[in-house]
Amino acid sequence: MDLKRFFTYEKADEERIALRGDEFHHAVKVSRLKEGYRLIICDNTANEYYCTIERIYKDYLIAKIDETKRNDTGESGLTLYIGVCKELDTVIQKAVEMGVERVVPFSSQHSNVGEVNTARLNKIILESAKQCGRSRLMSLEDLMT
Repeated sequence: MDLKRFFTYEKADEERIALRGDEFHHAVKVSRLKEGYRLIICDNTANEYYCTIERIYKDYLIAKIDETKRNDTGESGLTLYIGVCKELDTVIQKAVEMGVERVVPFSSQHSNVGEVNTARLNKIILESAKQCGRSRLMSLEDLMT
């Protein structure tokens, strides 16, 4: 069985790491992971923590770190400046898969969209990073003109 990948901004100590918020909800309520299940937790650095769920609480879980691996897969150092358009969701998804580290959306007189739903784009970034095995999330900058 494939290990599911989750992201956290919690800092790991030497033995344990916590998972909270939407990622906790996805792990416990959607994926139905239980105590004793194994998973991968990334802390938005190049570290991947191969863990076993030790304890599930009401709004977070604690996982015991079994192994730490370094993952620099897909990190290119590239910044993508993209004019906002109807296809921005797909462009963001493909940019994550290609290893782009930072995206700067901009609007111009030729843009066919006036605003950007950053919450939606951040979810696309998160899901794409999980799917392609990245250990760091791509950075989405504020809309420029």
